[in-house]
Amino acid sequence: MYGLATLILAFGLILGMSAFKNHASKRTTLTFYYSGPDYKSENVTNPSNWAYDPEENLCSGFDEMACTIQVDNSFVNSGTNTLKSSIALTATTSAPDIAYITGSADKQMRIYNQARH
Repeated sequence: MYGLATLILAFGLILGMSAFKNHASKRTTLTFYYSGPDYKSENVTNPSNWAYDPEENLCSGFDEMACTIQVDNSFVNSGTNTLKSSIALTATTSAPDIAYITGSADKQMRIYNQARH
C-alpha cells in the first residue's frame, strides 16, 4: 500500500512540474546585422536597415556601434526575413552620430554591438 501511494505521489509531481515547463525553450530566433548608411540613431533604429544573416555571424566588443541582433521570429516578416516595425528598436549614442542598440519590444532580444573602428 505504501509503495502504491509513493508511486501515485511521484506521478502527480511529474505531471505538476510539466504543467509549469518553461516555454521559452521553444523560442526561435533569427540574426540580423546592421546594414544602414551610417550609425546615426534614426538609422540604427530603422528596421529596414537590418539585414537577415542566415549564417548567424555575431559581433563582439563594446557598446559603441550597432552590429548584430538576434530577435524572436514573431518580430520578423515571414517569407522576406525582414524586421517588422513592431520590433521598436531603441538606441543610445556613444559619440556624435554613432549609436548602438539598447533594446526593443522583444524583451529577450540578444544584442551584439561592436567597438568603433
